[in-house]
Amino acid sequence: MGCGKTKVKVSVVTSTETPRLKIHRTLIRKHTKNFNEEYQSGNKIGTGGFAEVRRCTHKLTGMMRAVKIYYKNQFPADYIASGGLGQEIEILRMIDHPNIVKVYEYFEDEKCFYITMEFCMGGELFDKISTKEKLSESTVCDIMRQLLSVIAYLHEKNIAHRDLKPENILLEDRNEELSLKLADFGNAVIFTKGKLLKGETGTSYYMAPEVVDSEYSEKCDEWSSGVILYMLLSGNPPFTGNNDEEIISNVKKQEFSLEGQEFAKVSDEAKDLIKKLLQPESTRFTAIEALSHLWFLSNPIRKNVRQATLSSVSHNLKNYKSSTALKEAIRAFIISQIITTKDMRPFREVFSVIDEDQDGKINEKDLVAYFAKNMNPNEAETEAQNVFKHMDSETKCLEYSEYLRLTLDSSMIMSRNNLVIAFNMLDVDKTGSVSAEKLMLAIGNSSQDINIWKAVIEEAVRRKDGSIELPQFIELLLHKI
Repeated sequence: MGCGKTKVKVSVVTSTETPRLKIHRTLIRKHTKNFNEEYQSGNKIGTGGFAEVRRCTHKLTGMMRAVKIYYKNQFPADYIASGGLGQEIEILRMIDHPNIVKVYEYFEDEKCFYITMEFCMGGELFDKISTKEKLSESTVCDIMRQLLSVIAYLHEKNIAHRDLKPENILLEDRNEELSLKLADFGNAVIFTKGKLLKGETGTSYYMAPEVVDSEYSEKCDEWSSGVILYMLLSGNPPFTGNNDEEIISNVKKQEFSLEGQEFAKVSDEAKDLIKKLLQPESTRFTAIEALSHLWFLSNPIRKNVRQATLSSVSHNLKNYKSSTALKEAIRAFIISQIITTKDMRPFREVFSVIDEDQDGKINEKDLVAYFAKNMNPNEAETEAQNVFKHMDSETKCLEYSEYLRLTLDSSMIMSRNNLVIAFNMLDVDKTGSVSAEKLMLAIGNSSQDINIWKAVIEEAVRRKDGSIELPQFIELLLHKI
């Protein structure tokens, strides 16, 4: 369910004495070190636009990740000087969805701008389309439900992706269940409702006809999703040509066929959704409207969720109590930077079960319906209200990272190994202590009052210099969870 305009930051209030602490929901660090000091670079796995993507290994954790590298000499000098390469980071900091690729940190040196992100073992969705093996319609339905969920989420946040294509949709792993991760927000923009976007952008096969005319709305993303749906079901694009000019000419005609052998076994409901998405902009379905289409209602979510995980999520949601501001901050940091996607996966699957309308957020109505499966409606409503009461959330809405912070077991997050890694990651200059400044830059907002962060540490360890050393860090967080 829509939750209105959600803020980018979440407030963690621990007591009447503790100052209000702001923590970014999506923690993407600007690293002060050189990229090569922190990562071992690997082989190239992709190129596009003005960037290349390589495998890399995080030296401290040993985790395999991917890095997107922009070469500054391929951009105008005034664009670099104005901080244009940082626009993608600013958009990534605004979004928090289980089907958006996880970004860790970014680096900048004289020659390059680097963005490190999770490495998706399954490769590109494009490779699935390119193989001779045809995907089942139910699998395609699962894929499109995830993609449209991301589009609905982005559009509610007034963000248009503008370059949706199978090459920018990654698969988390090689399992039969295809978990999507939307990547590459280099063409994404923030829009104003009622004001048209300008500038031709995207790839000809997936470009909406109005984009060719350079005046369009965010619904260009829904058109692209319709093209992707068509290709997943048939193996071919709806608009073809020998070159970009011919393809765009056919796109503008908006003529496509749902006949032929490739569509012989495709359901009427799936064909109807294609028509609803490949329509003129004024009558085109929104992502939210598409998610309510009969095709999705006829193909319910298929999740092999373990009962133990369901029980754990329910228990942790109902019993969550905010702790000290420092503990909440470190908890958020570990989830963002250290916990693996594999460990999160069972909890992510429960998230999609609770988020019944698949808009990428959990609101009070979603929680009531979830709790009501195991208790009477009045009890369910009370439990749901309690969750948001302890969250101190003005929006009455849980986004993905907040959900993880509430539901992941403390024993998984606050292990001794994770705490040591977190401390070493925060102690970037290896002084043996984590200062308020280091915490603020890694977890909070650099424009925030440093005195707030000093007070947070002082409240926890009674050190007036606003710093904490490893033994205190471990003692505080490991034994007093």
